[in-house]
Amino acid sequence: MDSPQKRTKIKKFFSVAVLAGSIYASFLFAGGLILGYWVTRRFYKKFIERGPLKHIYVEIKGWKIHLHHWISGTILLLALLIAGVEFGDHRLFLGLLCGVIAHDIYDFNDWPHIIEKKAQ
Repeated sequence: MDSPQKRTKIKKFFSVAVLAGSIYASFLFAGGLILGYWVTRRFYKKFIERGPLKHIYVEIKGWKIHLHHWISGTILLLALLIAGVEFGDHRLFLGLLCGVIAHDIYDFNDWPHIIEKKAQ
């Protein structure tokens, strides 16, 4: 297992690389990515950490499925792609959606933990 310091360095490197590549590819996408990440981070701190909202779980036959916001964002993105939405003119929206996904993956270590056995 990698040390926390090594993981932090890797996260920082990839964050800079993704942001630089995004700005090069599209200023609107990069702006949306930054804005989506920032708004999601503020929303999470205000309404989930301190506030009235809780994480979303779906219970099915003794299992708890955690609907992380990266999953919700990915499902929405895939649905739009399957529906044939072209993102050429909607790069800001695509960036916002990717910012929501990036927030969960970048800020939390539990993002791959989706399904768990429900306590009896």
